[in-house]
Amino acid sequence: MDETKHSLHVSVLSSGRYHILVNGQSLEVELVERLNGDAKRLKLKVGNKNQLVVVKSDTDIMLEKMGLGAKKSTILKEFKAPMPGLVVNILVQEGQILEAGEPILVLEAMKMENMLKAPDKVTIGKVLIEKGQKVEKNQIMISFS
Repeated sequence: MDETKHSLHVSVLSSGRYHILVNGQSLEVELVERLNGDAKRLKLKVGNKNQLVVVKSDTDIMLEKMGLGAKKSTILKEFKAPMPGLVVNILVQEGQILEAGEPILVLEAMKMENMLKAPDKVTIGKVLIEKGQKVEKNQIMISFS
């Protein structure tokens, strides 16, 4: 991982599109998605390629150097409902392998359909819900194997 400090200037072109000047190099990028709703893990489109970018502040870097940074110490075992809602569509099957950001299911909540995506590379274990089923917040919907 390259933790070199860069001279960086960002200009907004339009909603989700940015011009970035990094150490004198000009790039036009498009925000594809915030992974897992996290503002620090972004999928950006640079040219015709998608790139995963992790944004770190000076504080984040200092905490990591002190051994206090956030680390993934557990392997995901289950996929829980982030909010109460209605399962509109299930897009995976047991045994299917997904990459981070691939769609798992569609959940309707507050009259809006939400595409829920894989938080990391996972293998679908058991699908514990059915299309048309109501779920509660934090209800386990899918187990990973």
